[in-house]
Amino acid sequence: MLSGYSAAELLGASCGPKNAPAEVTVLHRGQRSPAGLLVHRERLAPGEVREVGGVQVTSPVRTAYDLARRGALVERVVAVDALANRHRFAPDLLLHFAVRYAGARGNDGIAEVLAHADWRAGSPMETRLRMVMVQCGLPRPEAQWVVQDERARSAVWLDLAYPEYLIGVEYEGEGHTDPAVVLTTSAATRSWSTRAGASTGTRNSTSCTAPTASWNSSAAPWTGRDRRERGRSAYLTPTTSISSARRRPQEASRPPLRLGVLV
Repeated sequence: MLSGYSAAELLGASCGPKNAPAEVTVLHRGQRSPAGLLVHRERLAPGEVREVGGVQVTSPVRTAYDLARRGALVERVVAVDALANRHRFAPDLLLHFAVRYAGARGNDGIAEVLAHADWRAGSPMETRLRMVMVQCGLPRPEAQWVVQDERARSAVWLDLAYPEYLIGVEYEGEGHTDPAVVLTTSAATRSWSTRAGASTGTRNSTSCTAPTASWNSSAAPWTGRDRRERGRSAYLTPTTSISSARRRPQEASRPPLRLGVLV
């Protein structure tokens, strides 16, 4: 049956590298791994297998457990976030598997993965961005923070945010670097801000630009020069900033929200 990144693909939680080999799990020993195929020999309990499009794959939680036990920390967290978000399960469920398969290779790293995992992450790159921020020494930000304006009956979801400091951070992929897209996005932001009765403008923010290849634990801390030269932001002053926990409305006298856009 398919497992690992191959299972994640069929489960609608694509999170593996483009060159990842196909992966299968077999219940017996003696099966060699031919070129382009990664064969795992694991025990699977009832309920850890499901069928997708006529193909047997490991279940979402079992797939997350398998991917959380191998590879670099960032990519392990990316896999757990993607599967937990797509299938709406609490990452802590992986602890049950660690107990069930006590002594399994990679179990000792599960706790570290769960310390960083967040099922609210909207995409693998958002998770990588969050991990870069944390590994650079910043506090862990909130994911998918909701900023609402009750008068304008509109809302935006920030990829990452520090609500107590009124700072929001957005990840923008390659498609958003096109000048026309940048102008359209900026215009939309200004329009939303105006309807919300916010002050608008552009100033430098605590954001940085980095290629995908640099998302690793050795990323250098951000400097003031990085912030000045690389940041782009729009100012938003919402009347209400809430999360799913229904946070209190922001006071109108508080300073505007700094929205950093990363590309």
